[in-house]
Amino acid sequence: MSDPAQGRAEPRKMLTIQQVLEIVPASRSTIWRMERAGTFPPSHLLSPGRRVWFADDIAGWQDALPPTRVKRAG
Repeated sequence: MSDPAQGRAEPRKMLTIQQVLEIVPASRSTIWRMERAGTFPPSHLLSPGRRVWFADDIAGWQDALPPTRVKRAG
């Protein structure tokens, strides 16, 4: 007998804008601008006035950021 849950992925965690802002140190306006420019994961409209982002998309975006080296004066 096969398990009905076998082969089914776990539900993807959804984040509100407030939760995204806790993860990404940017303003709400910057998030919207990056999303429109295609440099940030797209949000998904659940209902009028309620947008969410998938947590794994945000994590993938973070992982894809280029490494940055800060040159210090001295």
